Amino acid sequence: MKKNTSFKPVSLWRILGSMVYDGVLLFACYLIGNLLITPIYDYLQTSSHPISNETQVQITMFICFLLTGIYFLVQYKKGGQTVGQRAWQFKVANYQAHTAQFSQYFVRYLCSWMLPFILYLGLSHVSNQAGSNYQALIILAPFTNLIYCFFNPYNQTLHGRLSQTFFFSLET
Repeated sequence: MKKNTSFKPVSLWRILGSMVYDGVLLFACYLIGNLLITPIYDYLQTSSHPISNETQVQITMFICFLLTGIYFLVQYKKGGQTVGQRAWQFKVANYQAHTAQFSQYFVRYLCSWMLPFILYLGLSHVSNQAGSNYQALIILAPFTNLIYCFFNPYNQTLHGRLSQTFFFSLET
């Protein structure tokens, strides 16, 4: 598949700016999700078979994963861009600068979790071996997706490359 090279690449600063916008909205989604699930946890703690705190954390993380997926996939399906990307005037497109297919958005979303998850596993292993807590560095994990941008002339992310999508500037 041949790339359309007549587009203006989106700067890394604009990508980071949109991440901040979307991060604020996702934080609100996580708060609402946790407000809805807290009564369920309270009920389960008073039942005859209470669930452990570790299980609660795993369930909460899975719910956040689902909420994030719903947010991005619905936003991309509606117009190829999230609220943050609308504010910074760019969208996700395929290599012909057309709206990508839903399957490309889905692959993009799943692959965007790949590098941070691998980093998390590595930090957990190092933390357990060293007997210290390096897991606080997990806050930097989402930025591992941007490492590929430094080596790509179009500021394309690794998950963009794997899903054959890129950020297409809407500025004239």
